[in-house]
Amino acid sequence: MGTFLGVEVKDWAVVISTCLGPILAVQAQKLVEGLRKARDLKVELFTRLMATRPIPARVTAEHVRALNLIDIVFHGPIRFNSLRRSKTEQDVLNTWHEYLEHLGKDLGPNPSDAVGTAWTSEGGELFINMLHKMAIDVGYDFDRALLKKGAYYPRAHDEESADNNNVRKALRDLLAGNAVLNVNIAALAGLPPGTQIEPAPQPAQPLDPAE
Repeated sequence: MGTFLGVEVKDWAVVISTCLGPILAVQAQKLVEGLRKARDLKVELFTRLMATRPIPARVTAEHVRALNLIDIVFHGPIRFNSLRRSKTEQDVLNTWHEYLEHLGKDLGPNPSDAVGTAWTSEGGELFINMLHKMAIDVGYDFDRALLKKGAYYPRAHDEESADNNNVRKALRDLLAGNAVLNVNIAALAGLPPGTQIEPAPQPAQPLDPAE
């Protein structure tokens, strides 16, 4: 075997491996940690969307925030100034952008019930498509039927949301002067129910000296 600077090549190999071994081990550990962190972020985002996938919950702040993070979380790593996006990540982004385009459609000022129903139905299919691609990317074996039908949303939550919307709209109309607030003066004064409150007498008008 040859030599270099009086040292055999096999000895040089031992020296080099001894020096580079710890460095390569650290870099490998960083790579593994980076991959684990990236997957954890994906799972967290996917979990939030799964938890808020019932239609009434898709307008909550938590759901909207999760949607707006998709482009970052599923962007894919950049190594040596080159994007290393996987096919499953690209599939997620493609379905998300298709869903986003649908959400931004202008239905006009007064869409009919048929138009609104069709828009909601199409959006639901696009949303499930996106969730399905996310499930594949993070390694969950969820089929479309489970993603579409497996959500639980109590009727009480729907009623509470409707009540909150009604109160908000009533306050808005009241503050804008488009509604009046009925007040039961007798009840406030502690009078028996059915008590008639006579209007206060109008002050007498002063006489005009010219008359």
